[in-house]
Formats: sequence, C-alpha cells, structure tokens
Amino acid sequence: MSNDPKLLCMLVLDVSESMGWGEKGKQPIDLLNNGFAKFCGNMSGDPNLTDLVEVGVVTFSTRATLVHKLQPVAGIQHKPLQAKGITNFSAGIRAALEEVARRKKELNDHGRAVRGQWIVIVSDGGPTDGEGNIDALCPLANEAVELAVGNEKKSGGRIYPVAVGKKADREYLARLSVRNKVTDITQFDFGALFDQLLYTITQTTVYNHNAPEMLQPETRIIGQRGGYVPLAGFTQVSRGAR
Repeated sequence: MSNDPKLLCMLVLDVSESMGWGEKGKQPIDLLNNGFAKFCGNMSGDPNLTDLVEVGVVTFSTRATLVHKLQPVAGIQHKPLQAKGITNFSAGIRAALEEVARRKKELNDHGRAVRGQWIVIVSDGGPTDGEGNIDALCPLANEAVELAVGNEKKSGGRIYPVAVGKKADREYLARLSVRNKVTDITQFDFGALFDQLLYTITQTTVYNHNAPEMLQPETRIIGQRGGYVPLAGFTQVSRGAR
C-alpha cells in the first residue's frame, strides 16, 4: 500500500421514475447499470488505480440512498439499480457530501491525504416533487444548489453535473457547479460517460495531469439568454448522433 494521496470520486445517480421509461425494451436505468458495471470492471483491472482512487455511489429519487461507501472499486459488489419515485436533488447531494466528509476525515486520521474530491451528478430531468407543487419544490431545488456550490467553494472539491437525454434540465444542472457548466449526453450513452470518467481519473492519478474539467468533451456553459454555448476546442463525449 502506497501513501500517495487518494482521489475520492462520488457518483450521485438519478434513479427517479423517468429513468425507467424507454423504447423497444431499452430503459435508461439498464444502460446506466451496464455502464457502471463495465466501469468497475475496467478500473479493477488496472493495478495502478487500486490504491489511488476510491469510488462511492449515492442514488436519489424521492429519497437518497448510500449504495456504496467510498472504497476501492474492486470491493464494490454492484446490484442493479431500480427506477422509481420523484427527483430530490437536495437529498442526493447532501448524502454524497456527508459520505465524502466522513471518508476524508477517516483517511486524514490515518495519515493519508486526499488529492481531490469529485462529485459527479447524473440526471435525466430536473427537480420535481411529484405533484407540481412549486412552493414545495423551489426550496428543495435551491437548497441543492446552495449545498453543491457552497461545498465547492469551501472544500475546493469539484461538482460535475451531467445531463442525459433530451428532457434533462440543463440550466438547473449547470447551477449545481460554480463553473456553471454541464456535460451533455443526449443519447443515454453511459458507456461513453464512464469511459471518459475512467480516462480522466487515470490521467489525474497515474500521470499526475491536472484535470480541472472532468468531462471536457461536450461540456457546455449557460449563455446570457439561456442558450447553450459549446466551449471552443471541445469534442463530443456521446457516440450517438445529435
């Protein structure tokens, strides 16, 4: 076991009801499960990453669930996720931040430094309360933004919002990061998403390259008029047609 600083990567995955909607037997939740399983297999097969990276998973719908504590990916025994409920971003982000804080303290107490804290928030929609109740929805939606942005400013960690599918609320997701950017995956191509995540993890930990923009390809920034302006020089993440 080395004493090199660890990278903590927390995945915050939307498993609300809409992730179960699909066509021709293909549901986004199944593509998410397959993509994550492949990601775990590929990372486990790289001995360079074994002691340098820990991955955790929080799912959120009506409530948040800590599915996997932060740990080396080889220790993750993943069970397929199910889609149901509404979209409570606040619960998901809060659970993720608590787990990152817990694990960071534990590592520090044992003399192990943390080189980075990444929270990757993946959603196919926007905040909902199931009843269209704006009075109830707005405080929770705003709380999620305050939690995410506040933590990013305070801890120096990174929040990476990812919008999947055509109905994802890209403007809201962009607000979850101080950089006001969102990675756009329009075809539910979770394979491409996790491939890019693994590549960036490897570049950051094994080769010590700076990776301030975790998912650079197809990252977008909200324009002044609410449009989405591609950042110059970026290429596509999604292999699907746009």
